Amino acid sequence: MLEKCKLCLKHSNLCKSHAIPDSFFKKIFRANNGKAIELSLIENEEIKHSQDSWATTQLCEGCERKLNQHYESYGMLVLSGKKALKSQDESGIILSDFNTRKFRDFLASILWRMSESSHPSFSNVNLPPKIQQSIRSGLNTKTELSKGTFLVRGFRLIDSTENGFSEKDLRDFIVSPFVRTDYSLNHNQIGQAICFCFTGFLFEFFISARPTSKEYHQDFIGFNKKCYKFCFQEITKVPELFDLMLLNFAKQKEGLSRIKS
Repeated sequence: MLEKCKLCLKHSNLCKSHAIPDSFFKKIFRANNGKAIELSLIENEEIKHSQDSWATTQLCEGCERKLNQHYESYGMLVLSGKKALKSQDESGIILSDFNTRKFRDFLASILWRMSESSHPSFSNVNLPPKIQQSIRSGLNTKTELSKGTFLVRGFRLIDSTENGFSEKDLRDFIVSPFVRTDYSLNHNQIGQAICFCFTGFLFEFFISARPTSKEYHQDFIGFNKKCYKFCFQEITKVPELFDLMLLNFAKQKEGLSRIKS
């Protein structure tokens, strides 16, 4: 049965589409005998194994190939350290000599797929129609997305607590998007932020409120065309992630887990 492709809007045979690149899920599955450990914020839901990579039918083969080749492949090279020069200071990781605007569009392609997905893991992502259409049009024509559409900043997750998560642990950690409402961003601007984590990074999209002063441009990906600093962010200082860990630690203690120690 022919269905309408979410990107080109033409009717075709659609294929499974991954918002977060499937390669990241496969890496986790390979390291854990084909399974991942699924944690939930639902109080009585058990900790269990999962092989779900959060894919849904969205795109025709041509559009799937377009997003993978033009956006996903580039973004994956950057995140894996194969495309950018890397340095580090006490406050973060600095990536240079790479196309930050193309990387920003890669992140936008993930956000857009999330917003179009029917998978329950992405139910929190609801973009305003005008922004959703603007991103769709840019991705479809491979046109650089305007900085006026959204702002996005990134952080490198770390855990400095004793016996905390290692860098490898954090790279194997994928979190469903969560939304921060009534977010105060510089000069008390109020808006909404959509956040998601994978491969050891936290990305935060600002859809409505955005600072206009140039002094804040360095915070957001794409203003400097060839360089960006991912400031370190303690995972225990991210309330949404800390709550997830705390609840599931309690579940483990109470025996609400199908995972054998």
